[in-house]
Amino acid sequence: MNYKKCASCGIVLQSEDKNKFGYVPLEKYDLANVVCLNCYRLQHYGDDTFNQLKFEVNLSKFYDIKDNLFIISDLFHFHETINNPIVIQLVTSVNKVDFIISKFDWWSNDNINFQHMTEKVKNILEKKFGFQINVHFVSSQNQYNLKLLANKLNKNKNNYFVGLSNVGKSSLIKALIPNTKVITSRSLNTTKDFIEIVSQEFTIIDTPGLDNNMSIYQSINIKDGKFFTTLDHIKPKVYQLSEKNCLALGGIAKINFISGSKTNFVVFVSNKIRIERLRLNYNDLSNWIELSKKPNFRPNYSGNWKEVKLSTISLTDETIEQGTIIINGLAVIKFKGNVQNLSIIVPENVSIYFEKKFF
Repeated sequence: MNYKKCASCGIVLQSEDKNKFGYVPLEKYDLANVVCLNCYRLQHYGDDTFNQLKFEVNLSKFYDIKDNLFIISDLFHFHETINNPIVIQLVTSVNKVDFIISKFDWWSNDNINFQHMTEKVKNILEKKFGFQINVHFVSSQNQYNLKLLANKLNKNKNNYFVGLSNVGKSSLIKALIPNTKVITSRSLNTTKDFIEIVSQEFTIIDTPGLDNNMSIYQSINIKDGKFFTTLDHIKPKVYQLSEKNCLALGGIAKINFISGSKTNFVVFVSNKIRIERLRLNYNDLSNWIELSKKPNFRPNYSGNWKEVKLSTISLTDETIEQGTIIINGLAVIKFKGNVQNLSIIVPENVSIYFEKKFF
């Protein structure tokens, strides 16, 4: 039996229950390129009620991918992406893989050295997977490198786009094929099933966003997703910290400089997230719980700090003179100086990565 699917998210359409995925009014069911109620609300009102529900993806479909694989990520999710079990399985089993770093327009040459960054990403991928992988920086916003990417797409076969939720995959597809019905949103996982998107030059298979449960997005209220989008270059914030100084990133994360000589910290985070310089004190956790609730500390943690085990990373094994910390989905923090003890406080489910030199 052939089931009709939503032209945007790919879910099977139904007209029986408007409280379930795939609902479309019966009188619109037979229209061409019809979208489900969920996608309609997302497109016209930014209403993401349905995306708060759990949707089970048929993982076996991913393992049928054998060729022309494009892994999509951005720099804030790069390390989480390459540690995702499905990504690992796919990269090590398919015949042709390209790694695409999206949202290039967030960065400028004044902020990072792209030649160095490209080589660094390639080296990390080769170390992780055991072979060289092509890496391309692109932007759906300003069209950077889109022609190069389009030329990489196989004209005679399906091209599979795979990535974690919220890394810009749908926006990239919409930029490559402008007349597509794919909905872009700051909500998580707006694609629900494999969608075949055909242009005159090539065919892209858009896949559901892979679980990104260790991202900062899982710890905020959905309406606070607006704090993580920007149409401008990220403006790095530079702070010279002495020991016992802290930096609060909204009400969702805190960097504690516990000991070491004066050190410069460069924070790359959405321009909409306010950073506050604080002092580390004896009752730090209690004070942080209260501070993080205040209106100017947004986005706020949607859970209860008292009910979670806080995750920390301490660099105490050796004197670290240079390093980069990546908080999944939130920030990249670069520092240079004699750091002896540094910790990061985030909700328990948020992953943190460390590189001696990333930017």
